[in-house]
Amino acid sequence: WSLRAAVSDMYSTTTSFQSDDNLQNADPLIFALASPYKIKTSLFNRPYSLTLTPGFESLFMNADGEGSRENSNTSYYFNIENSFSQTDKWIGNYSLDLRQDNSFIDTQDIDDQTALKVSLSTTQIFILQPKASENLILDAAVIDNAAQGDNQKYLRINAGLTYTHSFFWDTQAAAQIALGTTKYPDHSSQREDQNYGFTLSASKNLSTFWNASLSAGWSHNNSNVDVYSYDKLLISNIYTFTGAF
Repeated sequence: WSLRAAVSDMYSTTTSFQSDDNLQNADPLIFALASPYKIKTSLFNRPYSLTLTPGFESLFMNADGEGSRENSNTSYYFNIENSFSQTDKWIGNYSLDLRQDNSFIDTQDIDDQTALKVSLSTTQIFILQPKASENLILDAAVIDNAAQGDNQKYLRINAGLTYTHSFFWDTQAAAQIALGTTKYPDHSSQREDQNYGFTLSASKNLSTFWNASLSAGWSHNNSNVDVYSYDKLLISNIYTFTGAF
């Protein structure tokens, strides 16, 4: 049993790295608390683990564009994750996530984001060369977001393929292709989206506690509602501290 706490903040700029209120009003500040309980055992004479995780998240954003950020969403969730070593070089993860999102954003009923979200996902890891950290990872997910607002109800299907390999200076590199489709059955415009993208990333442990990662990705979202069609280029540099007490 363990207890995890996290704080995540974001500061956005324009492509010329200038401040922009319209972008920064959407920057999220997230407080999260989770309490995982993990059991390691065997199943059919193979290693197996079960993790049960209740959690809470609180999101702060300046949704109204006035003053400072306010609490716009709170979420309670319960995650069940099964990890099964099917062979020495094949590991399967299977997850069920139940999440209650409560939105405090003042909006029309049709756009109310308060929802019960149910997600089923799987990740299949194929170890090609253990010494080189060469892996092939397949992942897929089905997400049903039963929102109170008709415009926010959707059914999403995602799939991805990731290749990882060790790189120079003990760096772990990865390349990922992702595909997805989302249908909004009760949307006022019968909205349907299709998206795909490609990401390159690398991470390196700087010490026992610190890790640095760099990634660059491009994605395209195509929608029958023009305002939701876009191309996105994302470059990120993240430093992570991990400790236990």
